[in-house]
Amino acid sequence: MGSADKHTYYYANRLIATVCGGATISHLASQEGYYDKVYSLMMSTDTSLIKECLWGLSNIVQDSEDSAYEFVTHEGLLNRVMVLM
Repeated sequence: MGSADKHTYYYANRLIATVCGGATISHLASQEGYYDKVYSLMMSTDTSLIKECLWGLSNIVQDSEDSAYEFVTHEGLLNRVMVLM
């Protein structure tokens, strides 16, 4: 991942996480593969990108019980967050 790619991922995540307020929109983000994509980005060694991903997840997961459930049941995502602690 080149530095231009990192900036693209950074801002794409920020946009999705900011726009996806409310349970309906959070669910749509999930259907579009947000959790899979953010999980992939969290495997990066770039700490600023990981921080953005965690911020984005916190914005989306707080919106509804369904979003929180999707987060904790995603294969690997909760584990990755725990590893980062």
